[in-house]
Amino acid sequence: MSGAGAIRRVLIIGLDGGTWSVLDRFVDAGAMPRLGSMLRSGHRASLLSTIPPTTPVAWASFSTGMDPGRHGVFGFLAPQRDPGSYSPPPVRRDAVQAPSLWRRLSDAGLSSVVLSVPLTYPPEPLNGAMVTGMFTPTSAPDSTCPAELRAELSSLGIMPKFQLDFARRRASGRGEDHLARALADNAEIYLEDISDLTNRQLTASLHLIRRPWDLFVTVFIATDRLQHVLWDEVEASPGDGLLGRRIADFYSSIDKAIGELVDAAGPEAAVIVMSDHGFGRCAGNYSVGRWLVDEGYARHSPSRAYGALRHALDALGLKRAASRAMGSGRIEGAVRRSFIPLDWSRTVAYFQPGTYGIRVNLKGREPRGIVAPGDDYDRLRREIRDCALEMTDAATGERVLSAARLREEVYDGPHLGWAPDVLLEPAPGPGYHLVLGDLSSPRRVAASPKTRGSHRREGILLVSGTGVQPGRSSSPAAISDIAPTVLWLLGQRGADEMDGDVLRYCFDRDFEPTGPRATSAGLTSRDIDAPRNTDSTEDDEISDRLRGLGYVD
Repeated sequence: MSGAGAIRRVLIIGLDGGTWSVLDRFVDAGAMPRLGSMLRSGHRASLLSTIPPTTPVAWASFSTGMDPGRHGVFGFLAPQRDPGSYSPPPVRRDAVQAPSLWRRLSDAGLSSVVLSVPLTYPPEPLNGAMVTGMFTPTSAPDSTCPAELRAELSSLGIMPKFQLDFARRRASGRGEDHLARALADNAEIYLEDISDLTNRQLTASLHLIRRPWDLFVTVFIATDRLQHVLWDEVEASPGDGLLGRRIADFYSSIDKAIGELVDAAGPEAAVIVMSDHGFGRCAGNYSVGRWLVDEGYARHSPSRAYGALRHALDALGLKRAASRAMGSGRIEGAVRRSFIPLDWSRTVAYFQPGTYGIRVNLKGREPRGIVAPGDDYDRLRREIRDCALEMTDAATGERVLSAARLREEVYDGPHLGWAPDVLLEPAPGPGYHLVLGDLSSPRRVAASPKTRGSHRREGILLVSGTGVQPGRSSSPAAISDIAPTVLWLLGQRGADEMDGDVLRYCFDRDFEPTGPRATSAGLTSRDIDAPRNTDSTEDDEISDRLRGLGYVD
């Protein structure tokens, strides 16, 4: 269709980790007929994720229309919350240093409904409704906006979940071997848990889509969870066998969810189906921390960091209480894991988990920095950048990285100072997952049931609705293009500071959206909440969850 648009609102359906190599096979097999129909009538492209293509970085760029140097999120950890720390706390929404898409729409008097978008906790006030997503503590009382929405959804039994029940059921077991056995013995239970997660998300979405809205965003994270731990089975599906059929059934349920949401949104909605990143096979976890030790950039000291904690507790008169608490092996293990076991007096560079980046142990920035700023700093990081390209898997001879770059070669913007000094990009073929690793072991590559599949930069984008030009783009869009495109579709001017571009080529040449009328007076900057402090138990819960998912060590 062409001419004046009848678009009045925008529906965004996020499939976390969605990748065309998987979805195309299920479409071709007839398991996803609704998506297949939308592909024939809509505009399809690859959606290029951020560097690194990790959940918090990518969704921050989606929501702000900006690259990391401008929004300030570079991984799963937030150094802004604890400047100078070697082990910063988990990232939260208030680490994002730029206004969200729904924040801008609220300021303009438009309404949004936002469900389960990662990095939205703690919730921000907006015209409409919000249920926060990944990184929300299970016990957090303020996971919705308005606050009473949680009670409403809970009373109906449709409050979205923040983690899988499977993870809690296996919590009494320890280690990678336990998870591997649990998945081997209970893959069916895992799929049931994945399906329950999806059904709750869909039911809550269909409940809230009946409210007035101009923008509706809902993100299904189950696709990511499934592909991480059952990638080989996903690649083999649709196929014979009970597990293969169950996986095909799961993707059929995703297709059903897409169809029901599109129908509920109505013909005046532009629909965007997207992912934060793509997926592929994973050859194993590669220990960048061990590589730094082997190359002489870091010195392993297994007792020093933990001993420093003991010394600090003793100085505070808390040694006896701590000793009683440390009687639990689980607590002691958690405390030990919260430290990077290095001798900082002899370490010039270290890997920061969850960032795919190496940081220089810089004087005046790190608490025990030893590298002088200026020429020494510049020489060292360039040396590490060049040397890192030689990382190989000793068992296969494969190169681990496709690129290693200085942070200013990747990012630009006022928050560049929070980025790692050297950014590492895994080679997409073998697909290594970069971790700190076990520094006491000489082995650099280890298999993990948590990361049988790993992230790729090429995600998915499908635009459908009035005025859309059917076809396929040969060049990828960027995830930062989504926010300015939505503003354009809703008749709003995109912010000049956005890095993304409006995806006009997805629409007919003479298409001009009319946009909705403002539904309220809007919120102003005075209504934006101040950063909320959380107690350490919330950070500990999220840190444990990220470790359980394999995102941080």
